[in-house]
Amino acid sequence: MSSTRKLEILYYTPYFRETICEAIGFAPKLAEDLCVITQDHDRLKDADAVVFHIPNFKEFPQEKRPGQLWVAMSMESDVNYPLQVDPEFMRNFDITMNYRLSSDVPMLYFHPHQIAQLASAPKPKTRSAPAVYFASNNLARNNRYELVGELMKHMPVDSYGKSQNNCNLESLDTGRQSKLDTIGSYLFYFAFENSSSIDYVSEKMYDGLIAGTVPVYLGAPNIDQYLPGENCIIKAEDFPTAADLAKHLLALAQDKDAYESYLSWKKLPLKKNFLDLIKIEETPPIRRLCAKISEHPRFKGTSEMVGTAVESIAPINERQFHAFENVDSCPLCNSLSFKFCLKPDIWRCHQCRVMFRNPRPTQQEIIRSYETGLTYAQWQKETNIREILWRERVGIVSRHMSSGKLLDIGTGDGFFLSLLGTRYDISSTEISTAGALYANQRGFSPRIGDFLELDYTDESFDVITLWHVLEHVLQPGRLLRKIHKVLKTNGILALAVPNEQHSLIFNAWQEMPLGKLEYGQEIHVTHFLPGVLKNYLKKNGFDLLEFGVDDVHVERPFRTKLLFHASKCLNSNIGWHCDKAMYLVARKHP
Repeated sequence: MSSTRKLEILYYTPYFRETICEAIGFAPKLAEDLCVITQDHDRLKDADAVVFHIPNFKEFPQEKRPGQLWVAMSMESDVNYPLQVDPEFMRNFDITMNYRLSSDVPMLYFHPHQIAQLASAPKPKTRSAPAVYFASNNLARNNRYELVGELMKHMPVDSYGKSQNNCNLESLDTGRQSKLDTIGSYLFYFAFENSSSIDYVSEKMYDGLIAGTVPVYLGAPNIDQYLPGENCIIKAEDFPTAADLAKHLLALAQDKDAYESYLSWKKLPLKKNFLDLIKIEETPPIRRLCAKISEHPRFKGTSEMVGTAVESIAPINERQFHAFENVDSCPLCNSLSFKFCLKPDIWRCHQCRVMFRNPRPTQQEIIRSYETGLTYAQWQKETNIREILWRERVGIVSRHMSSGKLLDIGTGDGFFLSLLGTRYDISSTEISTAGALYANQRGFSPRIGDFLELDYTDESFDVITLWHVLEHVLQPGRLLRKIHKVLKTNGILALAVPNEQHSLIFNAWQEMPLGKLEYGQEIHVTHFLPGVLKNYLKKNGFDLLEFGVDDVHVERPFRTKLLFHASKCLNSNIGWHCDKAMYLVARKHP
């Protein structure tokens, strides 16, 4: 093979009203030693990779050459462009490059050359209004427009953009520098994103920090990960109402020492995790894309490019699991006796008979997978049918406990909570910030973290629910024991899990009857048969009250309906069924 061949990359779509060549980090000259960039659609069959800017996407080419890689590129929020998290749509692409750290080629709005600008001294605050706001339009998916309107009722706010405008620039508009000069003369800058999405941190917050003001931030729930220093912003979400936020800002405006505490970070070294994060941008995105293309499994063997500079660029954050751990005791009963039973990685405990994956992804890897948001985004497309499923589960709970303190573990997008009404005093937990964000949009604020690591008072809940959670956790036995501890005497536990009896019957002919793990999708590490779960609950302080068929069918062809109703009939007559999922209701022993 020749060592001189360069990659050929086709920029298939425009970049809004420009070409992708004008996007930051995509100029052809940045990687002219590695690739040839073309915008000529006649080169489609010859291109090694084809880049699609998703906000401009209209349709796919009619064919895709074997070995060719398709790249989904976007710096816009997936809340505004839901195609970016549509599993069916995204399956067409081999490489993702966007603002998410979990993408194949992550891209940031902050760049290493801006570090020196962060250290610039704050300018005198000369404006009579304490706060300033810039926004080009009223469209936002996180109530930005409404929040600004409410704040304006409680404090002076100068708004220079097209949205909610009440001020004009005093001198010639020279672009970004005019904006920085303006916001630097105010005490506070409303850095409100147009949507709230994991990792979506635009230039807004950084503009405030560079200008030497205090940003009031609304946007990414994991914003702390992107901050250069401690105590450098004020989070709008920390305040129950706009009036409370305005009161806090006005108080700071009158307290010089308290205000300047928000600027003291400029005199300190920048946070190490921030510096590590922005190292991503030390290599331009187009060069990192070349690296990703050259080492992609579908591409290897089709290119003549060997021994070039591409090989020296480290691959970035592949969309796969990076770390696994071996299981040395049964995750349900802690027995040390178990054996391999099914391909590719399923073992069975000799004592309690539960099946589990070994090795399995680490907790950190599982969380990283769920933070892609793909699972939750798919749920939003199935809202109508999922409402039916959730209402059935609400009915299951209310049959046994119609009111009281309820804890929902692993609440996901909060749909179940939204249907409970006012009968229950609701608490919830969620392992991922991606899921918690959807729950926030429904008006709920789950505690983010592993239930096993969160503190709860003993015997403090009347009802605890786990809807399709137990199969995802690494230590289901320990989790059930903690539930027993925090549940009141005679309290109700309601849970649902996949019924692997179904998989063993209907997938018996497949090489891997229980399937394989897929990054970004739902991750099942423990697998339950009906008898296994029933016996464990009975032996560990619970009385079984109800066992049934849990409806999980978002698609309902005739065969599925027939099996579902047959399973319900079997269950009601002999207490057994072979449908996809099962639910159990149990009461804590007196």
